[in-house]
Amino acid sequence: MTLQEFYDKAGGDYDATMDRLFSDEIAMKYLKRFLEDDTFQKLEADIASHDDKQAFNDVHTLKGVALNLGLDRLGHSASDLTEVLRHGGSDPDGRLFAQVSRDYADTIDLIKEL
Repeated sequence: MTLQEFYDKAGGDYDATMDRLFSDEIAMKYLKRFLEDDTFQKLEADIASHDDKQAFNDVHTLKGVALNLGLDRLGHSASDLTEVLRHGGSDPDGRLFAQVSRDYADTIDLIKEL
C-alpha cells in the first residue's frame, strides 16, 4: 500500500499532510512512532476509572497527534470526545469513546499494513 492509499483508507488528506510533513519518509517515521505511543491506553484507563479530567488531557493529546499526522478520522472522533469533556461533560453511554476506539484500532491496523 502506498502512503497516499493509506491516507485514503484512514480518512486523511495526503496532500495536506505532505504540506505539513514535507515527505513520505517523515510521515512514515512518525506513523511508526504512533504505534509506540501509549496515549490511547492511558485514555482507556482513565475512561474506565471515570477520571474525566485526565481523560480530557489524554484525548486532547490524541486528537492533536492524530490531526498533525493527517489521521483525520481518528482526530475528528477524538475531537468530539474532547469537546464534551472540555466543558465538564461526560460520555455516559460510552458512544463517543467507542467511536474513538474503533477509529484508533482501524488506524493502527492500517499503519501496520504500511
